[in-house]
Amino acid sequence: MEAGPVEGRRRSSPQPMDRVHHMCSNPADVQSALTLTAVTTLDAEFLYDILEVTMRGYVEATWGKWDSAQARTSTDDAIARGGVFLVRQENEVVGTISVYEEPTHIQLDRLYIAPAHQRRGLGTQLLREQIGRARARGKPLRLRVLGVNPARALYLREGFVVTGTTAEFWYMEHG
Repeated sequence: MEAGPVEGRRRSSPQPMDRVHHMCSNPADVQSALTLTAVTTLDAEFLYDILEVTMRGYVEATWGKWDSAQARTSTDDAIARGGVFLVRQENEVVGTISVYEEPTHIQLDRLYIAPAHQRRGLGTQLLREQIGRARARGKPLRLRVLGVNPARALYLREGFVVTGTTAEFWYMEHG
């Protein structure tokens, strides 16, 4: 979902979302229960690894190469800003999400699910939770996605509309 390590926008004092919370699309379904835990610098290597495994192919298709140093810098910057969470299902880390509250909207900056856990509805569950949180705050949820990333279909299916495009990105909004 995220811009990838090659390009990123600076934000002015984003407000991290709640530090820890639980979500479950169906409380009776223990398998779908996800927990978000704020990351620390100790999680940097995991965050870098999941960024690379989920985004490298799309970054290479877009810009022609993967820049490991830039990816690490992007990861370190995200940790320093706050608002980055590990996504756990039971005791296993299955992904990461990064969400910031801006004065006019909620920005979904990163949503990565480890390949072994993709196509099980976890990304959809996380996305729907963030749509609900943005709606509760009376703000739209915004994101940008690489144009070559098939996650575009998920966002469209969940009601996002395209608000702009560049050669690399689709900018999208819900609400």
